[in-house]
Amino acid sequence: LKKQKLNGLPLMSNKVGLTSSGQSKTSQTFGSSLEQPRCPHRAVLAPLMASSTDPPHFRPARYTDLPRVAAIVHAAYTPYIARMGQPPGPMLDDYAQRLAAGQLWVTETQGTVIGVLVLETGQDALLIDNIAIDPAAHGTGLGSLCLAFAESEARQRGLPALRLYTNALMTENVAYYSRRGFVETHRATEHGYDRIYMAKPVA
Repeated sequence: LKKQKLNGLPLMSNKVGLTSSGQSKTSQTFGSSLEQPRCPHRAVLAPLMASSTDPPHFRPARYTDLPRVAAIVHAAYTPYIARMGQPPGPMLDDYAQRLAAGQLWVTETQGTVIGVLVLETGQDALLIDNIAIDPAAHGTGLGSLCLAFAESEARQRGLPALRLYTNALMTENVAYYSRRGFVETHRATEHGYDRIYMAKPVA
């Protein structure tokens, strides 16, 4: 789906264990490595990726990924500028800072990064702060895969819910998340953006 928390889904990782800084001790891949027992998300993600010969995998972003991250975010959110009258929040985010904080993840297939995830651990929920997908990958089911991944990640962190927010003008996103079990919790105007906050309990 920054800073319209999962704002745009031009659509939209995971940590096996967390260090005290919140960094992942072990990155996980989901694709050929789905057969590895150590992957706690295997059961959740396998059905979504079974039909792909080279399913995406998720890993913490690296500094060398930052140009690609910027390109995907730009491509994903630029179409919303005319509607909103300003760049969406994710276009203004500092992704190097996100990476340093252990919050930036990428989705990769065939050696190419095709998606970006920003995940923040809260006290009572995992916040999906941003999801951006390469427009070339639209219609492939990657959005559903990312949401399933985030839900499984929340479960791994012992968090009972997912949270996100989207710009009120991105009405298609509100509908998209509603169909996937998210419900509106409140609305707020922050930093010049009218936002709709949504949440979903983790089963």
